[in-house]
Amino acid sequence: MRMRVPAAPRLLLLLALGLGPLQLSAQGPPPDWSAYRLGEFISSRGVTPGEILDLDNNGDVLLACRDGCTRATLEAAGIPVIDSQLELLRGWSLLSEDDGRWRSAIPIFDRARGRALSEHTAELAATIAGAIQPDVAQLVAALDAEGAAEHGYAILFSYVLDGGVWAYFDELSLISRRDVARRGAPWAGEAWAYASTRALEPRTSSLMRDTMSVKVTWIEALRPRMSSLLHGPLGLRTLFVEYLERGQPASAELRAKLAEYGVVGTEGELTVPVIDQRHDAELFRLCDRVGTRVAERVIAELDRAALVADLGLESESQALVIAYHEIMWRLMELLVEAGSIVPPAAFTDPGGAADTELGSLVVMVRSGTAAAQVKSQDVDE
Repeated sequence: MRMRVPAAPRLLLLLALGLGPLQLSAQGPPPDWSAYRLGEFISSRGVTPGEILDLDNNGDVLLACRDGCTRATLEAAGIPVIDSQLELLRGWSLLSEDDGRWRSAIPIFDRARGRALSEHTAELAATIAGAIQPDVAQLVAALDAEGAAEHGYAILFSYVLDGGVWAYFDELSLISRRDVARRGAPWAGEAWAYASTRALEPRTSSLMRDTMSVKVTWIEALRPRMSSLLHGPLGLRTLFVEYLERGQPASAELRAKLAEYGVVGTEGELTVPVIDQRHDAELFRLCDRVGTRVAERVIAELDRAALVADLGLESESQALVIAYHEIMWRLMELLVEAGSIVPPAAFTDPGGAADTELGSLVVMVRSGTAAAQVKSQDVDE
């Protein structure tokens, strides 16, 4: 993304939350993790914080510790817990402990707090949606001309909004580094729990090696199938290595399996779009234009300091990560409502989606920046 960011007035976000602490008592019902989702903007060594919280009743323990509690308080509230659970959650930087009192180490947004955040990002999202609609139309038209219109949603979300915009923020040092090795922990980045009623919250998982990356767009209902497509023995990770080394998958079995997903043709040739990150490549230029408009508007009009103060967050980086997720999800909703972009068929009927429909959720990217090895990012990019 380009680095020219024009100065502009900032939109002050004053969130009058009026929220009390999450109540935890033996009389009231205990927190229910099934009503929450975990936002993740991370790099991980494989397993993610969300997978840890889905084990046993770890998520319920996390919610109960939002405002601090002891093990005795948890048990009195009907939330069974053992020492190894608490230590696991602390080891994963999900809980902290001080003199026997355990507290959530990540932000937790209940419904009221989540609505407040959504309400105060909605106006900015609506403004951005109106501004980028002409550019999105050009992008969709270019994909249609190449016979790749069905990949429009995945490219707009995972490559532009959940990819290029973050790169723009990163170049300006607006977000903290997601360096797992440097942090010395299983994951690095930002995670937060929230109660959500949004129907579609697309996510991105990525693989990177040398000058290539592959991005997969998914929703929670498709998580198991997309995880198999990405990490299975006959999945994209294997294709990725063989494509880089040989230009196509060498195994007939791999070719046949990925052909079922609509990722390669019968001879092993790629059938998903490959975005060349060169300024003389039309597809890249169109994507770059949309991403730049979004990034500049967010930087100019989102008051990150106000969000830190009003939501009790740790830093402006954390505020930007959480607020921009709300913005990009709302952007996709607005663009779908306007008819600017069409959701993938697999999103409208996850249970009945054919394997061949999953290929529309995959895009590959070729750049000039090399990485040393295949890395996995199970993140919202």
